Amino acid sequence: MVSIQMCCYNGEKHLKAAIDSILRQSYAKWELIFWDNQSSDRSAEIVQSYNDDRIKYHFAPVHTDLGGARALSWPLLRGDYIAFLDVDDTWEPEKLALQVALFADPQTSIVAGDVMWFSAKKTKLIYNNAFPPEGYVTGALLRHYFLSLPSVMVRRKAVEMTGGGFDPDFSHNADFDLFIRASTTGKLAIVKQHVASWRVEMSSQSWAKRSAFEAEHFRLVTKYRNTPWVRQHKISFWQYQLIIVVKKLYFALVNGKYEKNQVDGLLKYLDRLGWLGFCLVRSTPVRQWIQRHYQRHIKKWA
Repeated sequence: MVSIQMCCYNGEKHLKAAIDSILRQSYAKWELIFWDNQSSDRSAEIVQSYNDDRIKYHFAPVHTDLGGARALSWPLLRGDYIAFLDVDDTWEPEKLALQVALFADPQTSIVAGDVMWFSAKKTKLIYNNAFPPEGYVTGALLRHYFLSLPSVMVRRKAVEMTGGGFDPDFSHNADFDLFIRASTTGKLAIVKQHVASWRVEMSSQSWAKRSAFEAEHFRLVTKYRNTPWVRQHKISFWQYQLIIVVKKLYFALVNGKYEKNQVDGLLKYLDRLGWLGFCLVRSTPVRQWIQRHYQRHIKKWA
């Protein structure tokens, strides 16, 4: 059975489309664990209007951030495989069936597929037939994180082997943490077609709080530093730290502020270099070019 995790806080706007895309699945052996993070809109009414025993509504005892909601609802998931759908995203009808079939290989821990990013102005397949590597991909994920939450399904056992479900210490990067850990236990397989659609909202946390993403990546480095699997991926782990600082510098130049993090080891020195780079570049035309680059990217979608 597949357990589907859906965490919601005031998500009434697109919620029906998300749930309807689950009901259209050709694979019928699923349960939807709907975690209502104390919404004040019509989210509960919409969910409870469906007459389907597979849809299980839970009202959160306390309001948390998204990572906390994912962590609190994880124990409710009973399936051998876990899939994820946020309230503003949708699935293609064959998504679950195609992915469950690839778990026939007992060494497979994660299955993904292509995702359509879409807004009122633009659509884009993130792989578009240029698919990322499959197999043992922990190093590749550290160097370039190419998974998108609505397309991913994980083997429950693979997650439990690496410390359990979502870590409540992370909100913006909780899925990154979960999938990196799962990748250390087995292989990644990819369905070579469009399986999910991810709605691009410029007001979402993915775009509006970029500095929070980088801050959590700094904490993830501390979490991972002494884990056994890092020794097998030392170079990729160094590259991951460099990429964090480069992204942090980019968004610092966009926003005009660079805050040094309290870290040690290699990341401490990279962070100092990032701050020095910010100081050197912030008053030059380079900063203006980066800001224009960012604004052009936003305008493509907004």
